[in-house]
Amino acid sequence: IQEHILSSLLKEYLYVLGKNNLPIKKKQKIKILYATSEGDYHDLGLLICKVAAEIRGINCMYLGSHVPKKDLVEACLRLKPTHVVLGTSVNAQNTVEENILKYVHFLDQHIPQNINLWMGGYAAQGLSLQLSRPCKIFKNLSEYDTEILKLVERKG
Repeated sequence: IQEHILSSLLKEYLYVLGKNNLPIKKKQKIKILYATSEGDYHDLGLLICKVAAEIRGINCMYLGSHVPKKDLVEACLRLKPTHVVLGTSVNAQNTVEENILKYVHFLDQHIPQNINLWMGGYAAQGLSLQLSRPCKIFKNLSEYDTEILKLVERKG
């Protein structure tokens, strides 16, 4: 239970941190959508990534954890993000990798080709993806943050 309490407190702090540190001018050209796949309820790392981008002026939309793939596709069609960040974690199932692969392939087939797909988290490491678009898999927050800074410099 202590883990859940700490996680809840950290999430609350991150929400406040994001809201209180928003830049006055947003980088309107960049819009990032954040989610975890169905069955993945661990979104703390994803929320940290969202706040890191948000405080740099990037438009961020946070769908959170356990997002059905059809809902994420619909959100992409309606909200028109430039990027989708999919967070992954490990759970007790033996089919985690298979489920993530199916989820990502579904996204690849159904979201517009101009949307960049980014992934992070433990379960994304070492995935062998054969998609119709490039997919960046980040090993850690530092790699992600470096890429966010490049986006801001390029499109800001």
